[in-house]
Amino acid sequence: MSRILCLLFLLFPICVCAEENDREARSARGLVEQVQFAEPVWLQMASRSFLSLYTAPRVAQQPFVFILLPALGMHPDWPVLIRPLRLALAAVNRGSLSVQLPLPEPEFALGDYDALVQQAEARVRVAIRYLEQQQMGDTALIGYGFGALLAARILADSAPLPDSLVGMVSIGIQDYPFLRSILDVYSLMESVSLPVLDIYPETAGAAGALDRRIAARRAGNRHYSQIAFSSGSAQFSGRERDLAELIVAWSHHLSESPPPVPGPFPP
Repeated sequence: MSRILCLLFLLFPICVCAEENDREARSARGLVEQVQFAEPVWLQMASRSFLSLYTAPRVAQQPFVFILLPALGMHPDWPVLIRPLRLALAAVNRGSLSVQLPLPEPEFALGDYDALVQQAEARVRVAIRYLEQQQMGDTALIGYGFGALLAARILADSAPLPDSLVGMVSIGIQDYPFLRSILDVYSLMESVSLPVLDIYPETAGAAGALDRRIAARRAGNRHYSQIAFSSGSAQFSGRERDLAELIVAWSHHLSESPPPVPGPFPP
């Protein structure tokens, strides 16, 4: 795996990613210089390459990799949730590929969201294909905030999905009224048939949880599970290891119908 990643780095060096000196390119340059316990992987699209971070499991067991999708405006090693979660997943023997979603510029307008969502979805599909080509085993998406909406959009799409993509984990998903025309969380959940683990913070994320359960029921998705996670904050600060153990326990049972929800996890 390391040889493959090094080859990709040689094929797509950072100067290629920085085709324009935009916010994302500047962020990527700084991130590559300081990231720890991860290998930079440059994934190629038609217009540009983008950064992702592969974190290997401490002990290679069942071939399985999670694709981490950060919230809007975050980079793939964001100190809130994303970095602690990728490290915690590695500690419980699950690899991950954290993907840089498009970073909007300060002058970003509301009318630009449609194009941004399409670009973000294209990146995730490139990441899925990359892991499939590397024969990394099964894959599941883990989305946080906007990343969770994006994961649901991909699973709800009528376009064929690779057999290696077996489900998604939604963390702190929300309904954004200004995005409903392109990312309506309830309509998306009504169209997802693959397994979903919907995790929300018990203290701050209950809004919309019942409506998401109803939407999944309307879809007839017997593989949808929801859990209110005991945490002192909406970012699950300090509980990332427990969160990783919960997610990995869920992934162990994806071959069952429906996958059971492990727990509970005490505060």
